[in-house]
Amino acid sequence: MAIDTELEKYFSDMDELFETQGWQTLVGDLKHNAVHIQSVEHCKTIEDLHFRKGQLAVLTQMVTLAASTRDAHEQAIREDSEEVHNGD
Repeated sequence: MAIDTELEKYFSDMDELFETQGWQTLVGDLKHNAVHIQSVEHCKTIEDLHFRKGQLAVLTQMVTLAASTRDAHEQAIREDSEEVHNGD
Protein backbone atom coordinates (compact mmCIF):
# COMPACT_ATOMS: atom_id res chain seq x y z
CA MET A 1 0.00 0.00 0.00
CA ALA A 2 1.46 3.36 -1.01
CA ILE A 3 1.33 6.53 1.04
CA ASP A 4 -2.00 8.25 0.60
CA THR A 5 -1.90 10.64 -2.37
CA GLU A 6 -3.36 13.47 -0.32
CA LEU A 7 -0.76 12.95 2.41
CA GLU A 8 2.04 12.84 -0.16
CA LYS A 9 0.74 16.12 -1.67
CA TYR A 10 0.75 17.66 1.81
CA PHE A 11 4.40 16.68 2.37
CA SER A 12 5.34 17.92 -1.10
CA ASP A 13 3.62 21.27 -0.55
CA MET A 14 5.28 21.68 2.84
CA ASP A 15 8.72 20.87 1.41
CA GLU A 16 8.12 23.48 -1.28
CA LEU A 17 7.18 26.03 1.39
CA PHE A 18 10.25 25.30 3.51
CA GLU A 19 12.52 25.92 0.52
CA THR A 20 11.30 29.49 -0.04
CA GLN A 21 13.25 32.54 1.00
CA GLY A 22 10.13 33.83 2.73
CA TRP A 23 10.04 30.80 5.04
CA GLN A 24 13.74 31.17 5.82
CA THR A 25 13.22 34.85 6.63
CA LEU A 26 10.22 34.08 8.85
CA VAL A 27 12.09 31.41 10.80
CA GLY A 28 15.05 33.76 11.24
CA ASP A 29 12.76 36.48 12.57
CA LEU A 30 11.05 34.03 14.93
CA LYS A 31 14.39 32.83 16.29
CA HIS A 32 15.45 36.43 16.84
CA ASN A 33 12.17 37.22 18.62
CA ALA A 34 12.45 34.11 20.78
CA VAL A 35 15.63 35.47 22.34
CA HIS A 36 13.70 38.48 23.64
CA ILE A 37 10.59 36.53 24.64
CA GLN A 38 12.66 34.07 26.70
CA SER A 39 13.52 36.88 29.07
CA VAL A 40 11.11 36.73 31.98
CA GLU A 41 12.51 39.66 33.91
CA HIS A 42 9.77 41.95 32.60
CA CYS A 43 6.95 39.62 33.67
CA LYS A 44 5.03 41.35 36.44
CA THR A 45 2.41 38.68 37.10
CA ILE A 46 2.01 34.93 36.82
CA GLU A 47 -0.32 35.62 33.89
CA ASP A 48 2.49 37.45 32.11
CA LEU A 49 4.72 34.44 32.69
CA HIS A 50 2.10 32.04 31.32
CA PHE A 51 1.62 34.28 28.29
CA ARG A 52 5.37 34.19 27.61
CA LYS A 53 5.34 30.42 27.98
CA GLY A 54 2.58 30.21 25.35
CA GLN A 55 4.47 32.51 23.02
CA LEU A 56 7.57 30.36 23.29
CA ALA A 57 5.59 27.19 22.65
CA VAL A 58 4.20 28.63 19.41
CA LEU A 59 7.60 29.96 18.33
CA THR A 60 9.20 26.59 19.00
CA GLN A 61 6.52 24.83 16.98
CA MET A 62 7.03 27.18 14.04
CA VAL A 63 10.84 27.04 14.14
CA THR A 64 10.83 23.22 14.28
CA LEU A 65 7.97 22.71 11.79
CA ALA A 66 10.23 21.91 8.84
CA ALA A 67 12.18 19.27 10.74
CA SER A 68 9.13 17.70 12.35
CA THR A 69 7.28 17.59 9.02
CA ARG A 70 10.24 15.94 7.31
CA ASP A 71 10.52 13.45 10.20
CA ALA A 72 6.81 12.61 9.83
CA HIS A 73 7.27 12.11 6.08
CA GLU A 74 10.24 9.79 6.62
CA GLN A 75 8.24 7.85 9.22
CA ALA A 76 5.33 7.46 6.78
CA ILE A 77 7.73 6.17 4.12
CA ARG A 78 9.27 3.69 6.59
CA GLU A 79 5.85 2.45 7.67
CA ASP A 80 4.78 2.09 4.04
CA SER A 81 7.95 0.15 3.26
CA GLU A 82 7.41 -2.12 6.26
CA GLU A 83 3.87 -2.88 5.08
CA VAL A 84 5.20 -3.82 1.63
CA HIS A 85 7.88 -6.08 3.13
CA ASN A 86 5.42 -7.72 5.53
CA GLY A 87 2.96 -8.37 2.71
CA ASP A 88 0.13 -6.23 4.14
